[in-house]
Amino acid sequence: MVGRHAVINRLNSQECLGQARFNHMIRTNYLQVHRNLGVRFKYNRRLQTPNNSQPTSTHQSAESLSRRSFQLLILYILSALIAVALAIPTAIYLLIPPRSRKPTGYVDAGDISQLPMDLPTEMTFVESGVDGWRTVSQKRTAWVVKQKNNRIVAFGPQCTHLGCAYHYEEAQKHFVCPCHASVFSTDGSVASGPAPRALDRYATRVQNNRLLLGALRPAGNTKG
Repeated sequence: MVGRHAVINRLNSQECLGQARFNHMIRTNYLQVHRNLGVRFKYNRRLQTPNNSQPTSTHQSAESLSRRSFQLLILYILSALIAVALAIPTAIYLLIPPRSRKPTGYVDAGDISQLPMDLPTEMTFVESGVDGWRTVSQKRTAWVVKQKNNRIVAFGPQCTHLGCAYHYEEAQKHFVCPCHASVFSTDGSVASGPAPRALDRYATRVQNNRLLLGALRPAGNTKG
């Protein structure tokens, strides 16, 4: 009887050991399969990722190309506008001849109601003229004399010898040029010196006690 129980217990032990080994094998195979599936899933995701991102990359490339084309178009338009802006003044300068500088007519030189008789007075005025495409204003002077017959005479400020500026010497009652000692009378005639002719004169008009000066003209050869 004892031997029989020992055999039965031995068989039961072997059966439990076999069952444990079987369970261990099943568990090991399950883990291995699970691990293989996980690796394959990750590998598939890696393979699919570039395929999924390819449309996005293509879209970004298209957007970049479109942006670059737009920038080039803007650059070409700006270059064309700059070229036109530079070409217009050049064409005007080459095709349209500039206007010669001309006086605008008579210029108001000032009030002469208090002008002393037979005493030269230097008067300053502004003359405007056209020089090419510009209007130029210049300050000028004239020696104005009110003669005894109330006639107003205005002389140019340059000596007729070499164009130096002269002045009036009240003690001598003459115009004197300091450059080469030319001397002029109050009527503009040459009193002495190398000046070849009398002082140049402005065309004059008087309106409401105001002196209007026109063009400066030579007085002719009146050397005394």
